[in-house]
Amino acid sequence: MVICYIAQSLDGFIATADGGLDWLPTPDPQGEDYGYQGFLDSVDGLLLGRRTFEQVMTMGPWPYADKVSRVFTHNLPTIVDNIPNNVSLITQSPYEVIHGLYAQGLKRLWLIGGSKLITSFREAMLIDQYIITTIPVRLGQGIPLFQPSSRREFFCCKASQTYANKITQSHFERV
Repeated sequence: MVICYIAQSLDGFIATADGGLDWLPTPDPQGEDYGYQGFLDSVDGLLLGRRTFEQVMTMGPWPYADKVSRVFTHNLPTIVDNIPNNVSLITQSPYEVIHGLYAQGLKRLWLIGGSKLITSFREAMLIDQYIITTIPVRLGQGIPLFQPSSRREFFCCKASQTYANKITQSHFERV
């Protein structure tokens, strides 16, 4: 199962035009984590695009040391320094990668992003669930969660929750 667990602005952007995330709430170790830790504990592996991987690497030590991680890239030589042991850089198709991970016994895969990778998985109809956390801020422009597509997909809303600070999280499953 591939799950896209991601935050977006009210107007559907996952980052500012330059990739910035400064509009996201600052994590509070004593406060609400919006289900993040429970979700993280539930997944076996991670799927990331190169830019998302590079951005996570700038935030400190790799936070997913206990998870099998695959980074999709076409630019292998640019990011070979300091790659954590559990991370593999790959150039295969999403279909090949997830079926290879399923063959290794992994069952729940977190599609972290970014937008281009989500689009390639969406176009191949490989996303089983979306868990989308909507932050009540309008960015006006940026990197959209969904790129234009002629493909229709149908999902049902399994759950939706609004937190005290008016952040909303909705869980959609393919029908």
